[in-house]
This record gives sequence, structure tokens and C-alpha cells, in this order.
Amino acid sequence: FRLWALLDGVDVPENLIRARTNSPSALRFWRAWHRSYNLWVVRYIYIPLGGAKRQLVSSLVVFTFVALWHDLSFTLLAWAWRMVLVLVPEIVGRSLVPSRVYGQRPWFRHVRALGTVANMFMMISANLVGFVIGLDGVQFVWSQMVETGAGRVCLLQLIVVLFIAAQLMYEYRAEEFRRGIWNAYLGVRAEGMRWRHRAHRSHRPCSSGTIIGSIGAVSDALVHTSSNRAPGDTMGSPAY
Repeated sequence: FRLWALLDGVDVPENLIRARTNSPSALRFWRAWHRSYNLWVVRYIYIPLGGAKRQLVSSLVVFTFVALWHDLSFTLLAWAWRMVLVLVPEIVGRSLVPSRVYGQRPWFRHVRALGTVANMFMMISANLVGFVIGLDGVQFVWSQMVETGAGRVCLLQLIVVLFIAAQLMYEYRAEEFRRGIWNAYLGVRAEGMRWRHRAHRSHRPCSSGTIIGSIGAVSDALVHTSSNRAPGDTMGSPAY
């Protein structure tokens, strides 16, 4: 759909710049999911309600609106409210163990991976409530996972597999940072935001020439930044 929009002269945000299964953070996942719709919700609902200053309250209203936008259903409302609960541990964890303070500690990545595993379980449960088996069905699944021997073995296996997956996600990002790809992405993203701001102020839709030029600028920025970074340069770790 974005391709057709670009051909029609409309530059819409690219959805899911990473695969949906390559997102260890619930907050980052929802910022990338359906980004054009997300930007509208943030601009007209989240920010007017206080934004990051009242993050949980603003998120509660946003997810409730999204649920009602899908359909008037109690299961979708339950999904929305559970999604807000999913955000709570991550928000608390970021405030108690910030990466800027503890990011270089050897244990930090493992603790963060365990938090990612908990995030995955909570998001899966919330989606099962809203779109598959409902609240009663999820309660039954968890009762079988916790109260039976086979269920506990399965739960342990899932924790191990998801923990390994989380470690791979973080290693993938660390390798991007070592190669300079992450800094290139940030630079291109900032340039794109400045370009959109200028286009918005001038009220001029993008043309096919502008689109091709933007693609070329992105490629040049990626190549230039990657070539100017030392292979072992690890100034920090990307948060995304």
C-alpha cells in the first residue's frame, strides 16, 4: 500500500521497519506497528492527554480508542486494557534499571532478555484474549501450563526458546551498531523528519523525482556511515 501511495505523490511512514517477530520491546513494537495510524493517534489523542508525562493514562485511552475502532466488543476492550498492563513492567524496569547507567554491565543484557520473555508471554496472552479464544480461554490455557506436569515442561521449554530469541534480537542490534548501521538509520530518520516538516509547511506533495532522490540519499547515508565506522567501535547499544 505504501508503494501505491508513493506513486500517487503521498509519502506515508513505512510500517514495521523490522519484522514483527524481531521486537523485544512492547513500546517499540507499538510505535512501529501501523505507523501511519499510530502517528495520527499520537498526535490527536496521546499528546493532548499529556503524552509521556501521563504515559499510562494516555496509553489507556489510546488503546481503548483502538479497540473501539476495531469493533464494539468486550473482548477487544479486555485486549486493550491488558496491553496497557503489558507496558507497566517495561516502564518500571526502564526507570529502575536504565540502560544508560547499567547498559555496560555483563548481567544487564540477560536481565533485559528475561524481561523480553515476560513481555512476549503477556503480549501473546493479550492477543489471544482479544482476537482468538477470549478471557476464559486464556485462563484455561494458563491453568494447564501451570497446574499440570506436561504444561510446566512446555512452559520451561518456551522460556528457554524465547530467551535465546531475545538474545539473538539484542545481538542483531549490537552488530548493527558495530557496523554503523544504527547511527545511519538515526541520521536518515532525522533527515526524513526535517524533510517532512519542510514539505508540510510548504504544502507540497512529494513527486516521483523527490521519491527517487530520497531513496538515493538513504542509500548514500547508509554506505557513508558504515564505511566511516571502525569494526570494533561500540560506543553503546541501540535501544531499539
